[in-house]
Amino acid sequence: MSIRHAILPVLFGLSLLLWACDPTGPASGLVDGLPEAPNREARYLFLLGTPGEQPTGPGQALADKGLLVVAPKAGSEGISRPVKVRHWIRELLALGVPEDRISVVGLRSGGADALEVSAMVKIGDMAFVLVEACALGNVQQEEAFADLIDVLGRSLRGRILSLRAEEGVASGSCASLFERAPFAETWETEFTDEGWVKPLLDWVDGGVG
Repeated sequence: MSIRHAILPVLFGLSLLLWACDPTGPASGLVDGLPEAPNREARYLFLLGTPGEQPTGPGQALADKGLLVVAPKAGSEGISRPVKVRHWIRELLALGVPEDRISVVGLRSGGADALEVSAMVKIGDMAFVLVEACALGNVQQEEAFADLIDVLGRSLRGRILSLRAEEGVASGSCASLFERAPFAETWETEFTDEGWVKPLLDWVDGGVG
């Protein structure tokens, strides 16, 4: 065997090793879509329900904590956000990103989208957080959210946390709705004037809010 033929398998093996070790894309930041070359070492948080996201908004606050925050635009490209996020999650899992490094957050009206993702991907170890999502001061919205739980209830999976303001009137309790989701781990807590970023991160990291 020539030296050239002997070296080729070694070079091929090294290239595979470098590919496996190279995290490629960004490890943190705020983006509106999954990077073309996702970083397999990043912690991914899909943020739903924040139209007109600004650098000083909730997405940037989470990105500043070391997360890669993906905040897709609503209804872009004719594909619903839950379907788009489901596709991205499957892509990350196929790349070897662990389930516990992927989370989904539904902010206010985005709570319904987050629940749809939960029902689609059906992953028990994945963290979901609903922020002020169960009552928006609008009877029609509240009824629509309750109807969604009725439809999705038994399909919901994952670790689902509901965060609501301590004294807020803009968001009510999700407790009665969670009773219709027997196969998901659910928890509800209130956040204080210090905000919801810390309890959200505690839950994403495996805590109980």
